[in-house]
Amino acid sequence: MNRIQRWTALAMAALLLLAPFAGSLAEVTAEKTEARGKVTEITWKNENGTVTAGPEGYAVIRYTYKGSDTTETYYDADGEPYQTGGGYYGRIVTKDGRNNISAVSYIGKNGELTVNTLGYAKVLYKHFTSKEEREVIYCGADGKTPVMVPSLGYAQMETKHRGNVFIGRVYKDPKGDPVDIPAGYASFEIQLAKKTSAPIKSWYEHADGTPATGPDGWSVCKMERDNKGRLTKAEYFDTEGKAVQPAGYAAETYRYGKDGVVTVTRFDTAGNKVPFDGEAVSVRRIMKGKKVTEETFLNDAGEPVAASGGYITVSYTYDKNGNLTMTQYRDANGNKTTCRQGYSAIQETRNAEGQLTSRKYLDISGQPVNNNVNGVFEEIYEYDETGRLRAIQQFDATGNKLNGRN
Repeated sequence: MNRIQRWTALAMAALLLLAPFAGSLAEVTAEKTEARGKVTEITWKNENGTVTAGPEGYAVIRYTYKGSDTTETYYDADGEPYQTGGGYYGRIVTKDGRNNISAVSYIGKNGELTVNTLGYAKVLYKHFTSKEEREVIYCGADGKTPVMVPSLGYAQMETKHRGNVFIGRVYKDPKGDPVDIPAGYASFEIQLAKKTSAPIKSWYEHADGTPATGPDGWSVCKMERDNKGRLTKAEYFDTEGKAVQPAGYAAETYRYGKDGVVTVTRFDTAGNKVPFDGEAVSVRRIMKGKKVTEETFLNDAGEPVAASGGYITVSYTYDKNGNLTMTQYRDANGNKTTCRQGYSAIQETRNAEGQLTSRKYLDISGQPVNNNVNGVFEEIYEYDETGRLRAIQQFDATGNKLNGRN
């Protein structure tokens, strides 16, 4: 089933900080100061050791801790309070007893609550006991009253679960009534099978309850499952109940074999097979639990065939937490091969929170190689103490720093 776009206040905060500073920067490094095992200050310095503006515009970020609150404030190279492009001088991040973020407050020069450039001063988070996010509320200057966020098109977002299973999301106005967001719908719902709790239908609705078209171009997805609860077919329909193929196909079928093998085939509205990639009309996947460990592209006769990227098989490796660590391209004999983008594998590393920290492109022998799309060998993802993406630094295969994205 296609993914549904999910916005959170943390993502919006990243946009507030990063957007004004896109482009290249001189070589700068961050120096951390710690006390009692916690970071109290981060200072950006240039190659001469001089305090200078970092990737987000400020030169120094200071952290103070009090109870469940972490306060971060920003300063320029002269030590003066710094106002970010988002219109605030700092943030207070509050966590609950289960270490979930329960509030993010934006503060002014003197520590007072202030409305940022996106139109809110505080974001409240509520969670289920399973730690899954239940509700997000954007508040105005008083930190309590919900306000519409123009860029989002809603004031509140409620997520629904049955046990630990996600069953829907509703966007609301300040009064708590459903509201259509810019994507063209107000809610996304999922119906679960009574015995297995597996999804059998999902759909979008407008604020008035009428059918809506979702961001992927369909209104309703109907799913069929076998007696083991495994997905065997998924079909997509428009608001009038007619088959639709916004992504180039109207249905997918799943045929299961032994040892975790499943073959996926796509069809158009007339029931004809639709190319999966290149000349491939099906893909054979090897599953381990819910993870795909290998994909092989097949032609109409069920024989391996090259995908548009020039490879026939892709293998995937995961760490103990289920995070993808390696994507390897292979030929018809299972040997490593080079894709048309100029690399043989993509290696990824993540931190303890599961955030991507590094992505590297490797040749057949596992050595650094530049991908021929943008000349990048490695991307380094940097986060601040509250988990926000601070910057993306890019390097070529010889170690030269390229223009990072900030």
